[in-house]
Amino acid sequence: MKKLSKNRGITLVSLVITIIVLLILAGVTISLVVGNNGIIQKAQEAKQNMTSAAEEEKDWLGELESEIDAANEVAMTNGNWNAAKRVNSPKLEGTGLKGITIGEDGNITEIGEEQTNWYSYTENDRRWANAKTADGSMWVWIPRYAYKITYDNPNNKSQGGTIDIVFLQNDTNLDKNGNDVTQTTYQDEQGNIGAYIVHPAFKNGTSNGFANGEWDDEIPGFWVAKFEAGYAEGNNSVNKVDSGLKYGENSATGNFYGTITANTTAMYYPVFLPKTYSYNYITIGDAYTLSKNLNKEGNPYGLVSTKTDTHMMKNSEWGAVAYLSHSEYGRNKEEITRNNVNLRGTTSRVDAVTGMAGESVSAGENKTTIDEVNDGTSGSYSWETANGQKASTTGNVYGIYDMSGGAWERTAGYINNGHANLMNYGNNLVNEGGAGTSTKYKSVYAYNTGNDESVANYNQSPNPSRVGETIWEISTNGTGATGWNKDYSTFASTDCPFFVRGGGNMGGTVATGTNYFGRERWRCQQWRCVPYCACGTVAFE
Repeated sequence: MKKLSKNRGITLVSLVITIIVLLILAGVTISLVVGNNGIIQKAQEAKQNMTSAAEEEKDWLGELESEIDAANEVAMTNGNWNAAKRVNSPKLEGTGLKGITIGEDGNITEIGEEQTNWYSYTENDRRWANAKTADGSMWVWIPRYAYKITYDNPNNKSQGGTIDIVFLQNDTNLDKNGNDVTQTTYQDEQGNIGAYIVHPAFKNGTSNGFANGEWDDEIPGFWVAKFEAGYAEGNNSVNKVDSGLKYGENSATGNFYGTITANTTAMYYPVFLPKTYSYNYITIGDAYTLSKNLNKEGNPYGLVSTKTDTHMMKNSEWGAVAYLSHSEYGRNKEEITRNNVNLRGTTSRVDAVTGMAGESVSAGENKTTIDEVNDGTSGSYSWETANGQKASTTGNVYGIYDMSGGAWERTAGYINNGHANLMNYGNNLVNEGGAGTSTKYKSVYAYNTGNDESVANYNQSPNPSRVGETIWEISTNGTGATGWNKDYSTFASTDCPFFVRGGGNMGGTVATGTNYFGRERWRCQQWRCVPYCACGTVAFE
């Protein structure tokens, strides 16, 4: 389609306005013929017609603009608003990430420079933008949005509800039509009036002390690992690479790579690939440090340190993925099938495998071997198969996996209750920025000084006022199956001050899910990495 010139655009607008004026004048002329009483009635009708015509004109011009943009679109990869797709474009430029398409058989194809139709955040397509790094690890783009929760039963949040999503332009609060979604007078596409909440994962929280897990800037979106962290050489062809970091704690049993000696044994970079041994037996403090160093010079991913900022996922970022998945742009309230594969430690202390799915949502633990996983006889399903895609946040190959089941996933959050385990297992995480201070990399939660138990800590002010974290908004208690889909909850407490999400492969359907949150004390069995593009000290260019 040839792009219309500005002059031609003005002519089209003028034509519409002229027609409206002529129609109004005709109505008045008829009113004069009918009589005095008719004049008032016809004038009112004319006013209403003029208002309706103006609204129709606005809609028509918006559609015309989208058509023009679509016809002249190039492969936008700068994180800016894409008017044709009505969502912020994925940020690729200068980061080291390469956009990809994925076939139904799992075949990966890198996009060309002019390819435009490689993602679509619509209720029908649900093709979230995917990318890969130099080592083959895969990532998914979560674009900036605002949300509103409508509960099925306002008196009992645990009974579920609907999450409506509005994608926002660039780093603003404006929807596709330029309307501020945070205003109480905002009207969404369903005709509902009321303010939406800009998800805190995209917000600048420097002024409020990162009270809801915000970042230190307003951002258009972020990339999140498509699969749980896994071992390089762990049922994949990626060679392990020394990160230059050392484990901080002794472990006689070790992990897949062998025995661990504190301050001596090297930590290797993880990979984020399917059908890979899940990275486990590492303290939450070491996982936190390793995650923040994925973009350091010489990293195997090809990530550019001045354009990316990698870190361990926070509860806010977990919530941003979970809420988008729950919306019509994801699973639309359908529960994600859990990863139920358990290797029972048959392979050098390895228990879980990434990117797998059980027979159904209710399928129990599957005790199997890696050989059966590889040849397809395990009874569970690989990520690219029809059944395997049910473990994705989108229900197809373009979503994020391992958010239900697999290995427990730690997030960078804790209660600062002074327990020795904070330092024993999370020293790096806790000390950075101060033990009691939230930062853009971690969230610190209040606890009940008189009763340091899960329920009391869950109810401790100001915890219940936090939004976007898939905790207080979708559950009613600090312990028990009180989350959406009856997912289990156990709030951090006493000797278990750290948060875990998603549940494990042995947890059953209640103790798994995107709404599951639990507590843990020591050795991080899993974590997920979030690389922000051009955030932190470097702004978008």
